[in-house]
Amino acid sequence: MDPILSTSIWSKLSKISKTEGKTILLTTHYIEETKNSDKIGLMREGIMLTENVPSMLMAEQNCETIEQAFLSLINRQNLSSQNKNFVQNDQPLNAETDQTTYKMRMNRCLSGQRIWAMLIKNLYWMKRNYSMILFLIMLPGVQCVLMNLTVGREPEGLRVAIVNDELPSWEIVRYDEFDEAVKAARKNHVWGVLHFSQNYTASLINRIELAIMAPSYTVQHSQLEIWLDMSSK
Repeated sequence: MDPILSTSIWSKLSKISKTEGKTILLTTHYIEETKNSDKIGLMREGIMLTENVPSMLMAEQNCETIEQAFLSLINRQNLSSQNKNFVQNDQPLNAETDQTTYKMRMNRCLSGQRIWAMLIKNLYWMKRNYSMILFLIMLPGVQCVLMNLTVGREPEGLRVAIVNDELPSWEIVRYDEFDEAVKAARKNHVWGVLHFSQNYTASLINRIELAIMAPSYTVQHSQLEIWLDMSSK
């Protein structure tokens, strides 16, 4: 990596950690870049060799670079593996031993210390991220509002074609307000008024299903109201 870019990145990370109180975890195979960290952990073959401050690590291993310190730890690990003594046990395992081991593993998976550690970690995260917590609280409400404004609304402006072969002398004229339609009939602009109530279809279905048991509200809204100009009669 470009040294200038690397220095800029580490300066930015250090500023975030010191001013905002953030904990930053990095994994890298560029060992020398970790000398700017507050603490490093060196792992090999899934085993944590050490975890210490870079300067103290180099002092303990009597090395000038972190790579040399890492190499020293690897050599020490290899020597330790070679010097291990293995004692063979010819005694067969019984069912009780296997069952006990299984119970111990189950207990480790349900460790109360792990649950407590995760709880404390989440509490610290919530304490440091008020904006994210506020966003998570408001998100369900925003989703409901957007759903009602887009998908959940009743469709408007649907154009329906009408073909009246029974009474070709009729010409359908639409009015948005009932009072406006009645006023047009009184002024002889239209011959009659047909009024469908707001819940006409649902009320009519309920009235058919309930028959004589239908409530007065259903009966009233299932009726088609008609006003005709009878002045010529």
